[in-house]
Amino acid sequence: MESSARCFEGGLRQFDLYRDQRCRLSGGRIRAIDHVKEVQDGGPTSAGNGQGLAKNPHVVKDHPGVTVNVDTGPLLGDDLDTLRENAPNVTWTMPTGHSYQMAPPPALGEGSRPTTIQGPSPLPDRPEPLEEIRELLEAIRKRADQRPSRTPKRRRPSRRPLRRRRRIERQYAREDQALRRERDDAHRRAARRARDRRRQRQQRDAATALR
Repeated sequence: MESSARCFEGGLRQFDLYRDQRCRLSGGRIRAIDHVKEVQDGGPTSAGNGQGLAKNPHVVKDHPGVTVNVDTGPLLGDDLDTLRENAPNVTWTMPTGHSYQMAPPPALGEGSRPTTIQGPSPLPDRPEPLEEIRELLEAIRKRADQRPSRTPKRRRPSRRPLRRRRRIERQYAREDQALRRERDDAHRRAARRARDRRRQRQQRDAATALR
């Protein structure tokens, strides 16, 4: 179970995946096998110094106020202390001072032994939160529980006014064209009548000159 590599690979990685099954902190899907004690601090790449973490807990672990330690003591309700070297408890201490002991799941499945996780240790002489903070937390909780409001569907503008305006414009264009055609026809008729009168006058003048 020991490895000289820096990262968890091969059978050692598979062992940690099968042992933890889920993220030690959040219970989500394991994304990486992380060193409980960092390599630069002298932590070995071994099963007892590895823990399966999801993506976000892997980032949270690097917070300067978060401390993670290995506890090789007896597991809750379990007498197999000789196996604790490769499957230890991991204790997370948050910046608030609360400590959480994360134990790996039982090898024989849930229900083979008690899996109660200890709650956070009480803080000595810690003042109670103010009433305003409680109300703020309650408002945030209610806001998170509310169902997201549906955004009203944006209606497309109607095309009926545009179509009606275009139809009226085409009708006006046809009427204007008909008026121009009638005006041109009247002008041609007037010019034809004037030409006919001029020819008749010329013919009468020629007949008078012959007499």
